[in-house]
Amino acid sequence: MEIRIDELPVTRENLQGYSTIPIAFTATTVLRVNVVEGGLGGVTLTEEPLPESVLHDGDAIEGEGPLPWLEHGWDLSSWVMLCAFDGERRAGGAVVAVHTEGMWFLRGRTDTSALWDIRVGYDYRRRGVGRALVEAGVAWSRSQGLVRMKIETQNTNVAACRFYQAMGARLGGVDRFAYTNAPDEVELDWYLDL
Repeated sequence: MEIRIDELPVTRENLQGYSTIPIAFTATTVLRVNVVEGGLGGVTLTEEPLPESVLHDGDAIEGEGPLPWLEHGWDLSSWVMLCAFDGERRAGGAVVAVHTEGMWFLRGRTDTSALWDIRVGYDYRRRGVGRALVEAGVAWSRSQGLVRMKIETQNTNVAACRFYQAMGARLGGVDRFAYTNAPDEVELDWYLDL
């Protein structure tokens, strides 16, 4: 398999093709967040098996997925879409964001990019496509003069957490109250120095 990664602008047409790549995954374990001494003693993450497998599909949540990004009124012209192709077949994709007026995720940081979204087709998972996309995102971010990449995951996506850690990212933030629509999920923010 020879993967080609194309850099594309984040437009409606490109997002329509991008959104055909599945983001869904099945979880069999979860990282339980334990707050020690009300937080003053730190936070521990413990991997625990789930009683049964759970399918997570962020695109199935109303108002989520790539196309609704256009409805926020953000100027996406400085973002980049990275599309991984195996021949002409879409194998995966990632969107890298930079500081954008009205977008809260980077908290005003102009030296940091965000791995806003990453998805790999079912047939291409665990075959190096995700790694190639992150590496391309890192290279693009460096070319923009940025020094860090922020990556959001959840405690329900243990495989993603292990993947980002293996890529050299460090856990920098834990938000137990981030998701009002999924109160049992915890936001985990990873940071990758470029």
